[in-house]
Amino acid sequence: MIYRRDIDGLRSLAVLPVVLFHAHVAGFDGGYVGVDIFFVISGYLITSILAKDIDAGRFSLVTFYERRIRRIFPALFVLLLAVLVGGVAILLPSFLRELPGTVIGTLLFVSNIIFWMKSGYFSGDSEQKPLLHTWSLGVEEQFYIFFPVILFLLARYAPRYRLPVVAAMAVASLVACIVLTKPYPDASFYLIHTRAWELFAGSLLALGAMPQIRSPMAREVVSLAGAAAILVAIFSFTDQTPFPGYAALLPVLGSVALLHSAPGTLVGRLLSMRLPVAIGLISYSLYLWHWPIVVYGRFLGLFALGAAGSAIIVGLSLAAATLSYFWVEQPFRKKDRVGRARLFMLAAVGALILVAGSAALWVKHGWPERFAASTVAYDNGRYDVSPQRGRCHRDEGHDRPLDRSCVLGAGASKAVLWGDSHGVELAKALAVGDHAITQITYSHCPPAIGFDDPYRAGCKAHNQRVADWIAAQPIDTVVLAMRYHTYQDAPGFFQGLDRTIAMLRRAGKTVRIIGPVPFPGFDVPTHLANGGTPAISRAAWEAADRDTLNWLARNVPSDIAVLRPSDTLCNRTSCALARDGRSLYFDANHLTLFAAGWVTREFWQNSTNSLSRSGKNM
Repeated sequence: MIYRRDIDGLRSLAVLPVVLFHAHVAGFDGGYVGVDIFFVISGYLITSILAKDIDAGRFSLVTFYERRIRRIFPALFVLLLAVLVGGVAILLPSFLRELPGTVIGTLLFVSNIIFWMKSGYFSGDSEQKPLLHTWSLGVEEQFYIFFPVILFLLARYAPRYRLPVVAAMAVASLVACIVLTKPYPDASFYLIHTRAWELFAGSLLALGAMPQIRSPMAREVVSLAGAAAILVAIFSFTDQTPFPGYAALLPVLGSVALLHSAPGTLVGRLLSMRLPVAIGLISYSLYLWHWPIVVYGRFLGLFALGAAGSAIIVGLSLAAATLSYFWVEQPFRKKDRVGRARLFMLAAVGALILVAGSAALWVKHGWPERFAASTVAYDNGRYDVSPQRGRCHRDEGHDRPLDRSCVLGAGASKAVLWGDSHGVELAKALAVGDHAITQITYSHCPPAIGFDDPYRAGCKAHNQRVADWIAAQPIDTVVLAMRYHTYQDAPGFFQGLDRTIAMLRRAGKTVRIIGPVPFPGFDVPTHLANGGTPAISRAAWEAADRDTLNWLARNVPSDIAVLRPSDTLCNRTSCALARDGRSLYFDANHLTLFAAGWVTREFWQNSTNSLSRSGKNM
């Protein structure tokens, strides 16, 4: 295959936004789309090679996977070893405890599945997982397990249908991506069935699905449009953009346009300049090394330095990538220096070393002895969640049928806690004594009737079903709980809460509302374990949640009980993050079960008026 400098330049356009986004450089909020560009490039290049070998009758799976090993394994193995050593020196027990499993998952190219099961890409604790970025390697290698075989079989038994079959698979994956992104955002981000179309897009181009563009002017227009599409995605998308879904079409089609039309154009000449090409050459190592440097740099406090910290992280990433490219990648790509037999032997030995190191760390169970008891206690706060969270709460997808709602506590339930994920630990804390309570909680879905949450498909329908169900049940009390801060700027949120309250009162239910939890905005267990101050400014929190506090003061009828967590957690100037050596939050905004019990300790005993008036003039 003829070498194209512009493709290495396109790699730089893929990797630099990712690095700058993760290094918190302002303006690159959509830099994560660089991964989508990589997928398209990979699909194009690998399919070009595969199709050429298959058509020439020299295709070999052994040869194909030898190429993949030479390309992927050496730099990856060195990176994994460095992450393990760095983890022992830097990571808190809770994160070191998970590291061995993710190392093994990366070796098996299933880390995307592991991270999907554990957390979302944009969730707070994800920023503290040093191998999170290997999810994309998992998707890519899973794709290359089956795709070469499919191409080979099509060429042998149905050569005329090669392009239509690949196109059909691409369309099926794209449709799945569009349909499933809203109800299953994490799964759609991480898993191959909703990502394969991006690789297929490059494959279709390599298989000749698009006719050549012969007009120089047309090539200029197409290449400029492709570059514009990518830049718009990089500079306009944010972590709130539903992704991949429709949004991923922008960087994917932009990449296809550049791969198809860039040579000989202005954009092609820019991409072929020395600096973009040089960065493109080290792009794989740069992608591998930058994220662990970001994570460990965060633990070491580099981001506290502001722009200087970001610059240090970018500089270290470039330096590590350059060394990796010349000292690790290049030697293993030369068959005269590392033959096939030796390559396979070294790969096996490297994998055994990494498995043995991971097993040794797994036995240490996070190695808490490295830290003071107080540090470990704060770190353990992230595990202080409701034991019923996994069984009773819905994180994504369509909500559970109401007949599977959980009854917590002893006896028959005459009360319901209706809310989003902020209600989970509160429901468990309220299920004390003879106060059984039914938990109905659905992530990112506040109990606001008629509110159409753009980030939770089905929330509006879910709330209507809950409302109808509650109205028909012998329920005495309904407790509303949610993360107000997330929704307060969304049109129709407070009006939806007004409708919910009015409906419940018409149905003869006693309504109680749990107000907003002070919002730290950072991972509290990690902050406390690293010696951070155990409080945040009350004034800053009240300013951030001013709309919610005003709604509670002005719109909620005076005979409705309002429990304000801030009355317990805050004094006049600050709001506590810890008590008795324990974290009050298990992440950046959710109360621990310990804190939920403290906040609600007198919930059932206090009168409606005392709860309602408590802090009413805040």
